Amino acid sequence: MVIKTGRFGEFLACTRYPKCKYTQPVPLGIKCPKCGVGDLAERRTKRGRTFYGCLRYPDCDYSTWNKPVAVPCPSCGFVGMEEIKSKTTGETTRKCLKCAHQMLVEEAAPEAEEVTT
Repeated sequence: MVIKTGRFGEFLACTRYPKCKYTQPVPLGIKCPKCGVGDLAERRTKRGRTFYGCLRYPDCDYSTWNKPVAVPCPSCGFVGMEEIKSKTTGETTRKCLKCAHQMLVEEAAPEAEEVTT
């Protein structure tokens, strides 16, 4: 399996692609919180909107609109939180995929650039 780039982004495919038709999306490295077996991957709806779902789709129907990040939850320890950006306040929060614990992400203050003369 190698990573290829198509018109809809990166995907995993056989080395003999397009003769070998087996393809799958690139996993994000976060286990599915519902089944615990499959990985989460970026997918698209019919209309082109991006969502994130389990690779074991017919068996597991977990999906979320918010992008998951590989950060451990301080409450339960599950590695996988979704990052939610508020359009009104501009704040970024993270919510655990398993226990729904929410925390505010503190933005790093931009460092003042030194001016040398």
